[in-house]
Amino acid sequence: MVKYFKTESGKTGFGFSLYHIAWQAADWLYPPECAGCGQPGSRFCPSCASQLKIIEEPFCSTCGTPVEPGKKCLECTEHPPRFDKLRSWAVFAGPLREALHSLKYKKNLGVAEVLAKPLVGILQREKWDFDLIIPIPLSRNHLKQRGYNQAQAIARPISLTFGTPIDSRSVTRVKETSSQVDLSPHQRYANLQDAFSANPAKLNGRKVLLVDDVATTGATLNSCAEALRNAGVTEVFCITVAKALKKDSITLRN
Repeated sequence: MVKYFKTESGKTGFGFSLYHIAWQAADWLYPPECAGCGQPGSRFCPSCASQLKIIEEPFCSTCGTPVEPGKKCLECTEHPPRFDKLRSWAVFAGPLREALHSLKYKKNLGVAEVLAKPLVGILQREKWDFDLIIPIPLSRNHLKQRGYNQAQAIARPISLTFGTPIDSRSVTRVKETSSQVDLSPHQRYANLQDAFSANPAKLNGRKVLLVDDVATTGATLNSCAEALRNAGVTEVFCITVAKALKKDSITLRN
């Protein structure tokens, strides 16, 4: 395993270990291809991993966008999000973009286990206190078409590592939103307004970790966090595999 997939402490938990062994057995029976480049032999190869731009400090203490040391990003300063913290592992580009597209559109669920492991390291480092994990829900139509939620596939190894339950029923996507791909940040937020509904009976007083594959503008996470706050959730933390950044963002390494 390449260095990017080691956790902060080097430990991943017994549940995660069993889950990993199960995927290794599947790899032995059905040899995988790299989700980033298609080369045989691994689910995400060392060559693709070496090309990733890892997001490191200094970054905005709220949303994790790289900024000058000691500063908060302009967006969080002018429009504070409804979540408490957001962290992402690497930039949404190159092999990582291909890998996440493979997970999302090609049913490559095996790569979710690989990409979840660095998120475990981030969570161990941040030491957030959460008692429930919620994958960002898909709409009913999208879930029916796809057959699975890629965010839940990423959340499962995290749940097994920390022994924290996943709740995929207390928050629902009640608005069929149009595609976000070509929308401006303002349009994305408008598109997702009132898109989620959360159940206070299940969530009041809870501390939640929201999980998704990519944070683009943060509109989806913010809209879901709004619904959680309205349901009485006291703290909302967010984590994603990737984050879309502008080309002039700083403090990245490969």
